Amino acid sequence: MVSYLPTPGKVGEMKTKPTQHAVRALNASGIQPDIMIARADTKLDQKRKEKLSLFTTPENAVAILNEYEKIGVTHIICMVNFGGVPMTDVRRTLELMSKEVMPKFQ
Repeated sequence: MVSYLPTPGKVGEMKTKPTQHAVRALNASGIQPDIMIARADTKLDQKRKEKLSLFTTPENAVAILNEYEKIGVTHIICMVNFGGVPMTDVRRTLELMSKEVMPKFQ
């Protein structure tokens, strides 16, 4: 899913609500985005990253990987360090994957 995070001139603050509504609409239709790409006029700050990260959980990752497994996918490439992602976020993602996702596939 690709979404634009607007920064209305009168407000002067980046808004994530349109993206949140889009994800909810997809989920209500039975569609879980595999990945979310956010575009904005300015750099995405930590507050917005945290808001958007609430839409992805280890449970969703397991469900997505189960679907891939059903069609015969045996290997995945997980790219977590791109576009200047802080190392603390990379470590947290890898820890969640190793503790809560990958044990479901052993």
